[in-house]
Amino acid sequence: MSETRTISRILPGRPVTDGGGVPIRRTIGGKRLEHIDPVLLFDELKSASPGEHDAGLPKHPHRGLQTVTYIIDGEMNVQDTHGNSACLTPGMVQWAHAGAGLIHEELPKHGTPIRAVQFWLNVPGREKMSAPEVQTLAATDIPLLKLPMGGTVRVIAGTQKNVSGPIVADRTKAMLLDVDLPRGSGASLDVAANKIAMIYVLQGQAMFGITGTSTGEMVGRGHLILLSSGDVVKVMSGHKGARFLVIGAVPIGEPICRYGPIVMNTATEVEQAVEDFHAGVFDRTAPAQL
Repeated sequence: MSETRTISRILPGRPVTDGGGVPIRRTIGGKRLEHIDPVLLFDELKSASPGEHDAGLPKHPHRGLQTVTYIIDGEMNVQDTHGNSACLTPGMVQWAHAGAGLIHEELPKHGTPIRAVQFWLNVPGREKMSAPEVQTLAATDIPLLKLPMGGTVRVIAGTQKNVSGPIVADRTKAMLLDVDLPRGSGASLDVAANKIAMIYVLQGQAMFGITGTSTGEMVGRGHLILLSSGDVVKVMSGHKGARFLVIGAVPIGEPICRYGPIVMNTATEVEQAVEDFHAGVFDRTAPAQL
C-alpha cells in the first residue's frame, strides 16, 4: 500500500555569494542546513540583470562527490581538466562524477542573464576515488512524459511511470524530474520509499503534501520543500500554474568530512586531497577511464 509524502520543512533560498563573487540563492549547504544525506548543496543562480553572473564559478576542484548543473534560461560554458567542454543551453544538464579529482569551471555567456540550478550529491566511500565521469545531455535527449490531468514531466534521472531518464546515476540511485503543470492541474508522482525526496519551486505556486485528509500547503517559487517518508507525492498547481524540480536519492549513512568542494569520509582523506591539489596532481590521481 502506498504512502503519500507530506511536507516536513520549507526552506526559502538565502542570498550568498560564491565563485567569482556572483549572487546565488542557497537552500542547502550553509549553517541553516549543512546537508541532508546525500544532498550536500542546493543553489539557484538567477540574474537580476544581464551580466550579473559574468564572473561565474572559476576553476575549482572537486573530489568525492557529484555535481549536477541544470540550465533553465541563458547559456553557460563548462569545461574541466579531463577534456570535457560544452556550452549548456536551456534544458541541458551536466552530471559530473568528480571521483578522485576533477577541476572544472562554469562561466555564463558574457553580458547575458542566466538561470540555472546546481546541486551536489555525496557518493559512498568506495566510489570517492574512482575515475571521474561526466555526462552532458542536450534538451532533446531528455524524454517528456505527459500527465493525465495536463502538464509534463521531463525525466532526467530515475524512472517515472515507466519512463526512464538518460542519466546514469547508479552510485546515488538519484532521480531528477522537471515538472510543469498548467493552471489547476494535478499530479501524482512516484518517489521510491528508500529515497529522501525534495522539491524546488522554479515558478508559480502549488499545493504540495496533499493527502487523503489534508489539502497540503501552498508554496511558491524560490522555496525548497523537504518531504516526509513515503512513496507518492501529490501536487495541485495554483492559478498561474507551477514548475518545479523533484529530487530523490538514497541516503548513504556514512561519516562526512567536508572541506568546501572536497567531501571525504575522514580528515586524513581531506588532507591528502589538499596536498594533491597544492602538488599539482589533484586531477591525476584517479584511475584511468576504461
